[in-house]
Amino acid sequence: MFSPEATPLSSETMCAMEPASIAGLLTSPMFEVLDGTILITGFAGEEDMLNSHEATGILSAIDSASTLLRLLFNTSEVSQMLRLDGDVPNPAPRIRLQWRESLLDREGNLIFSSPGFRLPTVWIHRGHGGYDENGRIGISAGLEADPMIPTHQVNDAIRSCRGAMLLAVLPVCTSAPSANILRRNPRIAMAEGNDDTEISETQSEDRLLSLDQLRRLMRTRGWYSQVLQHLDLCEAD
Repeated sequence: MFSPEATPLSSETMCAMEPASIAGLLTSPMFEVLDGTILITGFAGEEDMLNSHEATGILSAIDSASTLLRLLFNTSEVSQMLRLDGDVPNPAPRIRLQWRESLLDREGNLIFSSPGFRLPTVWIHRGHGGYDENGRIGISAGLEADPMIPTHQVNDAIRSCRGAMLLAVLPVCTSAPSANILRRNPRIAMAEGNDDTEISETQSEDRLLSLDQLRRLMRTRGWYSQVLQHLDLCEAD
């Protein structure tokens, strides 16, 4: 039976989920440009995902991510209504799913490098991780191990995109070095990928299922009230 404690979220994510950090995010320019998109890469679409033996955990990860987004968007709306003394706030983005079979387009270019590409709010990449032929840490373009794309190249492309990313999830082998690279990207608030070695398919599924910890954290007694208290302090400043 899956035990969430066996695959804890990173300390960096837990810090980002602290009430004070969430309040700061909700009042930041980054939050204003989140568009509500959950991008799943590695599958061509929902039917492709549902019929793949490598898709276990994806639906759970989507559910956890959408729960987080609904809470953040709803909290922002409530905060705006209180601040605007009852006036109608800006509508929250609609949460929607997008699918990409590969990180590369038909011309072989990174999708993040496409002109005008807007970052998804959540990115879940189902693929492989490791090192390319030159020894650079990378992630695969899709479910197949090849081609492997250097993570620094992906990271640089993300920096040039419009928008921002709340959460990037890499349930792939040797994901810790890639996650560490993404965490240093100012366009990304949180990145999950905590494995330094090759992992099994079951372990990869566990990495996706572990996102349910986000839901339990938000339901922890006092967590939400502390977020609201910190929001009041942010607005007072």
